Amino acid sequence: MAISVALVDDHAVVREAVAGMLNAQDEITVVGQAGSLSDGHTLVDRLLTTPQEGRLVAVIDVTMPDGSGLSQLPVRFSGTPRQDNLDVYLTGPFSLFGREHQLITGMTLSQ
Repeated sequence: MAISVALVDDHAVVREAVAGMLNAQDEITVVGQAGSLSDGHTLVDRLLTTPQEGRLVAVIDVTMPDGSGLSQLPVRFSGTPRQDNLDVYLTGPFSLFGREHQLITGMTLSQ
């Protein structure tokens, strides 16, 4: 099954690095990139109304100058076409007991 990915991050270097890693996978294609939350909202809305082969996944940065990617959660379940699930994952470095660690957490919302 093909997976189409939209990347939304205010750091171009991060977008390009993630796009390169994803495009290297056989069944994943980055179909759009945006550098702000407002541009990302427009991009995702456009992609949701454009026929896609397989699944559409949006990778949205949590902290951007014009808002939080988490603000997109409530609006993604409304509109057409209807979305029936949403996965959210957060990662970040932290120190504990003098050692560096990487935190990875996530959740899935389904209707």
